[in-house]
Amino acid sequence: MPVRLSLVIPAYNEAGRIGKTLRDCLDYFARQDYQFEIIVVDDGSQDGTAQLVRRQFPNVRLISYTPNRGKGYAVKQGMLEAQGRFRLFYDADGSTPISEVDKLWGPLSAGADVVIGSRSSPGSQVELHQRPLREFMGRTFNRLVRLFTVHGI
Repeated sequence: MPVRLSLVIPAYNEAGRIGKTLRDCLDYFARQDYQFEIIVVDDGSQDGTAQLVRRQFPNVRLISYTPNRGKGYAVKQGMLEAQGRFRLFYDADGSTPISEVDKLWGPLSAGADVVIGSRSSPGSQVELHQRPLREFMGRTFNRLVRLFTVHGI
C-alpha cells in the first residue's frame, strides 16, 4: 500500500523533546487507516538526538548529517526523501498537536496543492504563546510578506 502521508521533522539538538513528540505522533498515526512514514532529519545535532531516535524509534526513518546546515536545508532533505503522496513539515517540539493533521484533509480533498497552518489564522486557539517580541516580529514579517510579495495569505 502506498504511503499517504510523510511527516518530516527537522531536528537540531532536540534530544530533550523529540521523544515525546515521536510517541505522540506514532500514537496518533496508529489510529489512522492510511499508510504513513515519519522522517526525522538530524541537522548536525551534538546532543545525541540521532542516537535517541535510532535507539528508541526503529520504525522512524532517520536522516543524519554534519555539520549543521539550518532548518531550511533539513526540511528540504526530508521532503526530497519522503515517499508520501502528501508531505507535512512538523516541528520537533510538537508545538502544534499532531491531531491538527485532520484539518488538512478537507482542503487537500478539494484540490488544494498546498495547505498552510498558521497560528494567526482566524479561529486559531493558541494555548502557549511565544515571547511577546517573537510574536511581534512574526506578525511584522507576515505583514511585510503580504505587502511586498504574496497577497492574500
